[in-house]
Amino acid sequence: MDNRHATAATVRYNKKKEAIIAAAAGILNRRGVRGMTLADVAASVDLITTSVTYYFKKKEDLAVACYLRGIELFNQQRFYDAHEVWEDVWRESVGHEKKFLQGLIQAAVALHHHSTGNMVGACSLLERSRRNLAIYPEDFGEIRLAALVLSLGSWREALLSGVPHPRFPKVHRIE
Repeated sequence: MDNRHATAATVRYNKKKEAIIAAAAGILNRRGVRGMTLADVAASVDLITTSVTYYFKKKEDLAVACYLRGIELFNQQRFYDAHEVWEDVWRESVGHEKKFLQGLIQAAVALHHHSTGNMVGACSLLERSRRNLAIYPEDFGEIRLAALVLSLGSWREALLSGVPHPRFPKVHRIE
C-alpha cells in the first residue's frame, strides 16, 4: 500500500470516528448513557452497529471519547463547544465525577464569557471552577489538573486587576 492510499484511509477513518463521536454527543445530550445504544449512534450516521463497534467497543467508550473531544475543543479555544460536549457527559455522571466535570464546564464557560466581553461572568465562573477543581488530586480525570487550576487562578487575577491576561489555559493530558 502506498502512502497516498494509507493517508486517504486514515483521513476516512478519522472523519468517520469524529462523526460517530458527534452523533454520540447529541444522543447523550437527549438520552444519557443509559438511554443511548450503539445501534442508535450507528443509525444516526448511516452505519451498521458493527461498524460503530469497530471504533468503540461499548457505549461507555463513546462517553469517554466525548470527554476527550471536549479537551481537544478547549485546547483549540473553542470554549463554547467544549462546554457543550462536556455537559453531555456531565448529565449522566455522578458523585466526584459530576463535580469534576462541572468544574471543567465552568472553566470553559468562563473563557467563553471572556470572549464575549462579559468579564464579571468570566471572573465569577473562574473562581467557581477553581473551587470545584481544587478538591481533586494534582492529576485527575486523565489530566494535569493542578496546572489547569493554577492557570485559571492566574487568569482570574489578571481580569480582576486589569492587566493583560496570560496565555489561554490548556488541559494537559496525562500520557
